[in-house]
Amino acid sequence: MWLEIIGWSGAILFATCSIPQVKQVYQSKSTGDLSMLFLQMWLWGEILSFIYILSNDTLQWPLITNYLFNILLVLYLVMAKVRYG
Repeated sequence: MWLEIIGWSGAILFATCSIPQVKQVYQSKSTGDLSMLFLQMWLWGEILSFIYILSNDTLQWPLITNYLFNILLVLYLVMAKVRYG
């Protein structure tokens, strides 16, 4: 039970730590300070880690939730970078 709480707490913190950046980009429509290489590496890191977690025998829902949420946020930032330059 305690490990489950620790896992969900960590997943929530990791998943929500990029929300301020997404909010800033959404409001300002500016991505000048975001490196496309950083965003691509972050996105691929999330995708590959997500695939690894799914291939594990035991589904770890805190990690699955975290990676799915982060993939969505990073995809938004990549699309914003392409659109707003």
